[in-house]
Amino acid sequence: MSFSQLNIGDFPMKDLRKFGNIFNGSGALGFFNQDEYWYQVLLRRLGIKYKDGLTFVSKTTNMDGRPGNMELTKDYKPAHWYPDCIHFDFLTGNGLNAVSVPTPGLIALLTTGNWQRMEKPFVISLMSMAATPELRLAEHRRMADVLGGEKKHFRAPFSLELNLSCPNGEESPSEQIKGSTDVLAAYAPLEVELVPKYTVASAPIEAIMLLEDDDNCDGICVSNTWHYDLDGFGEKVFGQKVSPLKKYGGGGVSGPALRKHVLAYIRKLRQAGFTKHIRGGGGIYSGGHVREYRNAGASSCFVSTVIPTRSLCVPGIIRYANSLTWR
Repeated sequence: MSFSQLNIGDFPMKDLRKFGNIFNGSGALGFFNQDEYWYQVLLRRLGIKYKDGLTFVSKTTNMDGRPGNMELTKDYKPAHWYPDCIHFDFLTGNGLNAVSVPTPGLIALLTTGNWQRMEKPFVISLMSMAATPELRLAEHRRMADVLGGEKKHFRAPFSLELNLSCPNGEESPSEQIKGSTDVLAAYAPLEVELVPKYTVASAPIEAIMLLEDDDNCDGICVSNTWHYDLDGFGEKVFGQKVSPLKKYGGGGVSGPALRKHVLAYIRKLRQAGFTKHIRGGGGIYSGGHVREYRNAGASSCFVSTVIPTRSLCVPGIIRYANSLTWR
């Protein structure tokens, strides 16, 4: 049965299936599912409904806010149409960003009331950029407490995507994976679906398998972007040793170059016995790519770089994803 044939009431209280089959990547649609960039405004004016059927995932935030590398307006949108911390190769569809989690902070975002007013299930993306595992865990506990006090005001169900490996910051992804269990436990009292997000290049299968028996983990999301300098990956993708975003530390690669790696990772994870929900994404540019993810063992998928680089393909991808029966 496809997602379009089901209602929220058909699912148990905690069940990721009620959030749908296809999501946007965190950051693609801003903090509040708004049109932020020139191409999004153009699509809207042309009447192209590139978000219909897509489950919204918010741009990532931390607790207290940070400037990152992208200036925000008073409405928390990008201050510039094409920020210089983002780079696209429109020919290949690959992207590169060094946005580095600019955010006003969780409390400021909640104060707007925008999340609380949403009518459909959606996802809030959270991350700590603190310097040590202890400080990161303390920050996650603070965010859990704040959300716990505000949860009763939300009209729609929300789940949490916990970004535990983001190469656009200064954190070590492998170190963050080690603290996954404690972070999940911090959010458990909220009784919402918890999905940690990892970069497959730095998330060993054996480490992720530890989450199989963690009752607080409802599933995982893969993959985050790959750092430009990781094993020469960026040079292979963009054809130059020095990143176009060198002044921001290189940035993270997204798009078609990731697809085969993420698909292989999902297959290996399923072969290892991982049975929980896997939200897979990276380089989905057609319905055929959606099918590849589903057949590899993904339980749902997400799209990101395709939205700015192949905007007209997105409605068809969404429709196809929602027509499939997923794991």
